[in-house]
Amino acid sequence: MRFVRLSAIDFDRTVARSAKDAHTLALARRVMVDGLLATTVAALSGVTVQRVTAAVRAADRACREDGTIECGWVSAGLLVPHAVARELEHVGRDLLAAGDPGLTEEVTRMLLAALARARVLVAGPPARTAGGRDEG
Repeated sequence: MRFVRLSAIDFDRTVARSAKDAHTLALARRVMVDGLLATTVAALSGVTVQRVTAAVRAADRACREDGTIECGWVSAGLLVPHAVARELEHVGRDLLAAGDPGLTEEVTRMLLAALARARVLVAGPPARTAGGRDEG
């Protein structure tokens, strides 16, 4: 199962405020903020993978219920040119490291605007009807 990634600031603002005990929060933080695999966290912490998974699910639920953020980061498998994947990975890693929600929002708006323009370019101009009006 792929879990949502959060910056440390978002984790503290949403998940850490939930009524979870410190150990549960620490397990979830290692996966959601530090990016470790649940199996790694389990081995390092001396608990089962199921315990780590349950902690992360509870933290993810707390984040979604809070509703103040779009619940952080997701890992996505995409079919895109290698150069695009490489740049997105670098930008994502740098944004997570910066931990600045304002910067993340600004960069997200820039990327979404660029992607919207790319979609228009790929889709091409709208088809014209016999009367000269655009279809669609």
